[in-house]
Amino acid sequence: MGEIRRVWIQEGCISCGLCQDLCAEVFLVDDGLDCVVRADAPAHFVAKDDEIREAARDCPVEVIHYEEQAG
Repeated sequence: MGEIRRVWIQEGCISCGLCQDLCAEVFLVDDGLDCVVRADAPAHFVAKDDEIREAARDCPVEVIHYEEQAG
C-alpha cells in the first residue's frame, strides 16, 4: 500500500457523520450538510492513513475515495 496523497467525496453523501467520527482531522460534516474534506487534511494523510481507509471502506453510500502515491 502506498501513502495516501488525495482524498475526495463524490456526490451522494448522506451526512451520516461516520467519517468525521473516525477521522475528524480529515473529514467535516458541517451542521448536517454534505461531508467535506478539510482544507488542511493533506497534513494528516500520513498520520491518519488507517482512519481514512476505514472511513472509505465503511462509508454506507461508498462516496469516499482516496488515491495512493505510486511506489
